[in-house]
Amino acid sequence: GRFKKEVVLDGQSYLLLIRDEGSAPPDYQFAQWVDAVIFVFSLESQESIEIALRYYEQMAKYRNINEIPVMMVATQVNILGVIIAD
Repeated sequence: GRFKKEVVLDGQSYLLLIRDEGSAPPDYQFAQWVDAVIFVFSLESQESIEIALRYYEQMAKYRNINEIPVMMVATQVNILGVIIAD
């Protein structure tokens, strides 16, 4: 998905463009386009963690990672040990 929002910070207007790339690994064009990257993975899936790390390594092949902000965000559904049944 793609999301666009104008935000104002300290009186300056910025256009925030967010692209959800899903399971597509970063390519050269994507790496050159982005100003920041957020990799999201599940703590409940070893595969998810490994994919996020692979995508990070792939980005580093195309762009100096030190040039852009990069965040790794972990999610966990059952964080409190509570199971909700339908």
